[in-house]
Amino acid sequence: WAKDNGVSGDFETVKNSLELNKAVLEDMKKQGAKGGLSHLEKLVAICFLDEPWTPENGCLTAANKLQRRAVVDMFEKEFESTKAKAIF
Repeated sequence: WAKDNGVSGDFETVKNSLELNKAVLEDMKKQGAKGGLSHLEKLVAICFLDEPWTPENGCLTAANKLQRRAVVDMFEKEFESTKAKAIF
């Protein structure tokens, strides 16, 4: 994607690029529209994390269910910056 869209640099640079964020968000919005999401379900902001959510790091239960509080605590900085983008 980066090469095709003129974004250069290492993984961190590409991951944090505004171009990638916009492209992925737009694609996710299109998919949401196709799926008939309500206005409450539509995405307005995203962020990319490079650490997986696993039972070992406490983000998932042993049955692979999301531990929301643990994820928010672990990625508080990213969560807050994404939340700020979504507030109009």
